[in-house]
Amino acid sequence: MMALWRFLLLEDSPHDAEVVQATLTQAGINYEVLHVVTRDEFIRALEATAFDLILADYSLPDFDGIAALEIAHQRHPETPFIFVSASLGEERAIETLKQGATDYVLKQRLERLVPAVNRALQEAEERRDRKRAEHLLVEQKQLLELIATGHTLDQCLSAVCTSMSRLAPGTKVCFLLADADRCRFTRSITPGFAPTFGAGLKDAPINDLCIGTCGEAVYQGKSIGCADIQNDTRWSEYWRDHCISHGILACYSAPVFGKEGLPLGSLMLCFAEVRQPSNWEYQLASFGTQIASIALERDREALALHQSENRLRAVASNLPGGAVFIVDHQLRYQLAEGKALASAGMTSADLVGKTLWEALEPELADRYEQSYRQALKGEPYQIEHHSHNRYYISHGVPLYGDRGEVEAVLAMSYDITERKRVEQERERFLALGSDLLVIVGNDGYFRWVSPTFERTLGWTLEEMTTRPWVDFLHPDDIEPALAEANSLFSGSQTVAFENRYRHKDGSYRWFLWNAQTYIEEQVIYGAAVDITAAKTLEATRKAAKVTLQDSEERLRLALLAAQQGIWDWDLRTQVLTWDERCKQMFGLSPDVPVSYEWHLAAIHSDDRERVQTASKTALQNQSDFNEEYRTLHPDGTMRWILAQGRGYYDAAGKPYRMSGIVMDITDRKQADQEREKLLQREQAAREEAERANRIKDEFLAVLSHELRSPLNPILGWSNLLRSGRLDAERTDYALATIERNAKLQVQLIEDLLDVSRILRGKLNLAMAPVDLPTTISAAIETVQLAAEAKSIQIQTVFESGIGRVLGDAARLQQITWNLLTNAVKFTAAGGKVEVRLEQVESNAPEGTTSTPAQESYPYAQITIKDTGRGIHPDFLPYVFEYFRQADSTTTRKFGGLGLGLAIVRHLVELHGGTVDADSLGEGQGATFTVRIPLQQKGMSETKPEQGDLHFSVSSQQHPLARCHVLLVDDDTDTRNLVAFTLEQSGAIVVCAVSAIEALQVFSQQQFDVLVSDVGMPDMDGYDLMRQIRSRPPEQGGNIPAVVLTAYAGERDRQQALDAGFQAHLAKPIEPEKVVKLITYLLQKSNEPCNFNLL
Repeated sequence: MMALWRFLLLEDSPHDAEVVQATLTQAGINYEVLHVVTRDEFIRALEATAFDLILADYSLPDFDGIAALEIAHQRHPETPFIFVSASLGEERAIETLKQGATDYVLKQRLERLVPAVNRALQEAEERRDRKRAEHLLVEQKQLLELIATGHTLDQCLSAVCTSMSRLAPGTKVCFLLADADRCRFTRSITPGFAPTFGAGLKDAPINDLCIGTCGEAVYQGKSIGCADIQNDTRWSEYWRDHCISHGILACYSAPVFGKEGLPLGSLMLCFAEVRQPSNWEYQLASFGTQIASIALERDREALALHQSENRLRAVASNLPGGAVFIVDHQLRYQLAEGKALASAGMTSADLVGKTLWEALEPELADRYEQSYRQALKGEPYQIEHHSHNRYYISHGVPLYGDRGEVEAVLAMSYDITERKRVEQERERFLALGSDLLVIVGNDGYFRWVSPTFERTLGWTLEEMTTRPWVDFLHPDDIEPALAEANSLFSGSQTVAFENRYRHKDGSYRWFLWNAQTYIEEQVIYGAAVDITAAKTLEATRKAAKVTLQDSEERLRLALLAAQQGIWDWDLRTQVLTWDERCKQMFGLSPDVPVSYEWHLAAIHSDDRERVQTASKTALQNQSDFNEEYRTLHPDGTMRWILAQGRGYYDAAGKPYRMSGIVMDITDRKQADQEREKLLQREQAAREEAERANRIKDEFLAVLSHELRSPLNPILGWSNLLRSGRLDAERTDYALATIERNAKLQVQLIEDLLDVSRILRGKLNLAMAPVDLPTTISAAIETVQLAAEAKSIQIQTVFESGIGRVLGDAARLQQITWNLLTNAVKFTAAGGKVEVRLEQVESNAPEGTTSTPAQESYPYAQITIKDTGRGIHPDFLPYVFEYFRQADSTTTRKFGGLGLGLAIVRHLVELHGGTVDADSLGEGQGATFTVRIPLQQKGMSETKPEQGDLHFSVSSQQHPLARCHVLLVDDDTDTRNLVAFTLEQSGAIVVCAVSAIEALQVFSQQQFDVLVSDVGMPDMDGYDLMRQIRSRPPEQGGNIPAVVLTAYAGERDRQQALDAGFQAHLAKPIEPEKVVKLITYLLQKSNEPCNFNLL
């Protein structure tokens, strides 16, 4: 809307007054004028009204122009004063300018009047804006200092109201503060109002019904204005009467936001006349809400320094052409924020953290240094200066800390060089009567576009002015638009020209243009109206007719192709209508009538309530109905139905009809169920496979752990024997140790297989009376070399007279050996391990019967205590679990997979005993205590289990004399060892290196016994045995046969027996056992052995 200017015209000639007014009117200046003639009229007008411009003749009847100028300056020094006279000479004109006149115009050259008036108004407006900005900076500084110095919230907000009223005379300001839930205003700050006004605002509501008031501003979170409260029908009678009774005829409310982005209250500008706020009042409202936000946040919590800086940035960023700085004692920028930075070609990052000399040119830095140091001494400053081709006015004040010392300088600068475009340009744009304004140069680029034009297309001013304007046109509109532009530059005028401009999101907007060219400036001034909605509606209407004609046919074909039925439900009459396809889905013939009640009864009872609820909800919420349910046909079959529908509503929003489609989805549902079953089976199979892999991994880990330890004394003594430095006694000792540990390793292989049995719950013990000192000593011997290598002393304390225990000697040795191995492994060099054996009394073990006189049970207690690294208390409860170790460091330094102690626990429990671990902590050693129940007196000794050889063999020197043996093995070392062993017992041995060679030899002569390996190239031992068993007895088909193999599992034994072998002997072999086994087979003829030698 064009601004209305108020002019005062001092002219005694009515004719000249009319000429002046006509000249101004013809120029399009929107003004109202007060014409006075005499001195008294002139003074009264100045005292009654504020004018934007004074026009005066110089020669007046009762006083001259200089006197009029003095009178005007005494009362309104800021109002521009222009002399319009016919008798003003050059000297007098110069004198008037010296006395303060803005300009002078000769009546003979009134063509200069309009430019002079425009220039005077522009300069006056710039002075007013600059002064307002200066006042705003001063008020801002005072208000921020007031807030920072700890004044109460009411004092701060009252000061804001007073400050804004001072900056906008005639405008009253107040604040309404909301409760925590933003449901009502709990109190108000109303300086300058009668007490009844604030009292009447208490508990004012905040909701969507408070239209046009502060309540709506807080509820919506946006500014709300009311230009005429008296005639605004949105206002309730109470609030209208309350405001009018206090002289408020119009208002403008802006929400005050907290740092969380939620409204805390509202600022209210109150006007005593019916009007909208001015631009300056809008700016003041933004200023006031931000200052109030700072005050409110300070009141809610103690603001930290960076929060204060954020608030300061928010204020600075909204100052027109302003910037705020904080500079410390080192003249280093701590804060730099505001729009003025961009106009100077700088950003906040260019200044913050840098000193004056690092951030600015030397000359400019020296200029600022003097002012900043003045403020650091406690003296505020104000300067005007020129830099970066801009002019600024700067204010600086000291910032004080808690101790009252100056900590920094708060400086505020305002850009006073920005000028509005020339009045003629502005008037031309305003004359076009549209907000979508552009200026286009003859170079094909936008010179300027209005903010509304930017918002309409989504492009920024910089984006639109740095690219040719045809880049934004629809491709089909470029050629017509260029032709129109050429026509304009030729002097034509454009009226009602349409084209499409591309939005930043890729869409296009239709504009209707009105444009005019100014040849001397080589620019086009254009104004547009957005007609996109109208164009869209027009296109929609054209397409609607065609769409409507095709819709029914397409619907019919679509439903037929999709095998869908149609239904319609009249909610007023409850009449339900189905087409033929719909009835077919429910198992009805086309001529059978249906009703809503029949339909409900046909729905499965488990789905009926859900379907009813869904239809009611869809109608209540005016949303689509979409449900799947089961229906029962009259013949008893069940089908799945998908029903979809939509309601129809009258003008009052009440539903009167619902219609839609149905589809039989039984096949899809069945497929979904089958797929779910397949997924469940696949998941179960995957879990089973993972479990099998986990068992395999556990077994392999145990195998790797247990096979290594017995090799230590074997390899150690073997190396010593090869050195040749052992005497006879030591040699015998070494050989005995090697033999014992080799046997132990064989036993360990069996133990490792037993670990698999542990995991499967199938481990058995060979129970017999056991002498524990002997067993423990054997275990100590196994780890002795390792202990000596680390200079670890193993001390034994055996209590005498301890009875025997009933158990498996190898397993008991394995228990002790495992615990000793751990003790040596985790004890540092030079440490000590103590092994103690003693008898203790404890509760009777489970499975025995105790008498009143027998309250305890004798146990053999084995205690192994070391001075090693110890066990963390948090890990003690888990020390006997499979695959558990204290930490990763133990794994890297000591190896192992955490199986030994778990095996110990299992073996001890199989013996009816207990095992415990104790440690005072890391670095303080560990103690393991094993308790095994002693064999009670009179208890019968358990016979060994099947599996050991307990048959008599002739003690003669050659028990296999004249026995012909066929030995088959592809391994040379094993073959030679077995052949030598058998020959030493008197057997005649024929060797074959493969199964094929054995068949050839077997066909050439007869043998008494066959001894064969399993794993051999081309043909294994099982196939060899099957071919031999397939022969008749006279060709050796019933020959006694022994399998000799490294495959030592239970399944391997059974596979050998199934192939036709009578006995299964696991490698490594013991010569004595081989001879005994063959002798046994010869005695038993062709009967299979009832034992297993693993």
